[in-house]
Amino acid sequence: MGTADAQQFVRWGLRHGLMRRFLVHRARSGDIGARLMIDPELRDDPYPHYEQLRAQGRTVLTGLALNSADHAVCTAVLRSPDFGTGVRAPSELPVPVRMAMRVARGGPLNPGEPPSMLSVDPPDHTRYRKLVTRAFSAKAVAALRGRVEALLQAQDELRSFRRFQRQPAQLARDTHNQLKRFMGTRAGRKIRYGSLLVAALAPDRVPLPLRRVLSHAVA
Repeated sequence: MGTADAQQFVRWGLRHGLMRRFLVHRARSGDIGARLMIDPELRDDPYPHYEQLRAQGRTVLTGLALNSADHAVCTAVLRSPDFGTGVRAPSELPVPVRMAMRVARGGPLNPGEPPSMLSVDPPDHTRYRKLVTRAFSAKAVAALRGRVEALLQAQDELRSFRRFQRQPAQLARDTHNQLKRFMGTRAGRKIRYGSLLVAALAPDRVPLPLRRVLSHAVA
């Protein structure tokens, strides 16, 4: 194993491996929040388990982060300027997490790190969102339905998506909104499919707004 391979292995272990082991440990101890993130059975039909989470309180500390299945709490947090991404203030993160972030720096651009929209706060997030809004309209996403479902099939998740579509809460939604919600039902799925979808997109098919964001990010 060369130096570059060793560095990549260390980065993967710190970014994903240790987190996975921690979540597995918490899930085995009965932590509903951890199970919702990694247990396939719960991901396919999470609603009864949301009720278990609500029964524990409006916010529940899982050992990793505060979780909530309370609509009012989630709405207040998402709309409040007092909350943001976890990476905007690294000094407030636990010491082991700060050490992992420092050691794991470098390597390929990660969708979970700035300038990804998942990891930036306003005003940067607002500016990026304006640039890509047209590229991700309902009409634009609907046109990609066949290619996205083919990608789900290649990842052996199309059957899970079909079950998700049959859930009562999803029946009234179009495929675009079903896909959007499906991507958020499993920890790491948005980041993983973000990379897969970009890799599947031919260079000459990259939407102009997305090209502008990429150009701004690497400038």
